[in-house]
Amino acid sequence: MSRGMREIREKDLKAFPNSTKPFKDIEHERVYMRYLQQRDKRLFIYYIIARSGGFRCNEIRTMRAGELKEHIAKREYYIYQSKTDSNRDVPIISQKTVEILEEYIKDMYDHEYLIPSRQMKDGQRQPLSYRQIQKLLSKYAKELGYERIGTHTPRKTNGYNAYHSNKQYGEIFALEQVAKTLGQKSIASASRYADIYEDVQKSRVEATNNPIDMFW
Repeated sequence: MSRGMREIREKDLKAFPNSTKPFKDIEHERVYMRYLQQRDKRLFIYYIIARSGGFRCNEIRTMRAGELKEHIAKREYYIYQSKTDSNRDVPIISQKTVEILEEYIKDMYDHEYLIPSRQMKDGQRQPLSYRQIQKLLSKYAKELGYERIGTHTPRKTNGYNAYHSNKQYGEIFALEQVAKTLGQKSIASASRYADIYEDVQKSRVEATNNPIDMFW
């Protein structure tokens, strides 16, 4: 048994109970993002960046307008991950994303936080706390009838889509891409995080070439 196969035991693939979920239906995600755009532009911007790069909340929460301007100029997010003590660079491919981000920061000073709160310190607005971001994302989701949506949802949705975009090349390769996309060191943790257990199980069943489907 290969190392890759050992890493994806069924118990390792199952998501943690009651954890934040990814959007598995792109139409539901679109509705939610449109709602964020109307209700709270700060969280809409948070979601866009987190979703496009698969980033953690704290990697975006303390970002300043000047930093984002640099990312846009290079057409690449270059973000330090304290959790893994490494840097991740993710291309900004979507021109529409660039236009939305540029519009959002056009009147901001470089030192301003992208996601400001009402809290002031030394005459400057502080970033919205992790807890508040989680609370608001969940609140707006529930207003639409969606449950278990929060700070990790855009990151998990990114990983979920990475799996489906690559599974035609094989299950192990697809799971490796999830780990790479999310900047995680193991296939098992990345897969569990992206909540793709049911999809992996389905792929395994499909791979058995059911004779009923083949010959009837």
